[in-house]
Amino acid sequence: MVIRKAANPKTKPKRPLVKERNVWERIIELGDAIPDQEIARMPRDGANNFDHYLHGSPKQS
Repeated sequence: MVIRKAANPKTKPKRPLVKERNVWERIIELGDAIPDQEIARMPRDGANNFDHYLHGSPKQS
């Protein structure tokens, strides 16, 4: 049986020493990690034909 000690509400939890990034900084970092060769292979009409590339529906002009 494990007995846990109750947290003291007066003490602040320890925060990591690593600087926290917001979600947009993480997305930009992930995008920057994509090699140029892979970006060149991406379709230019991806937004217009999202359903085509994701689900195989007919392409829109």
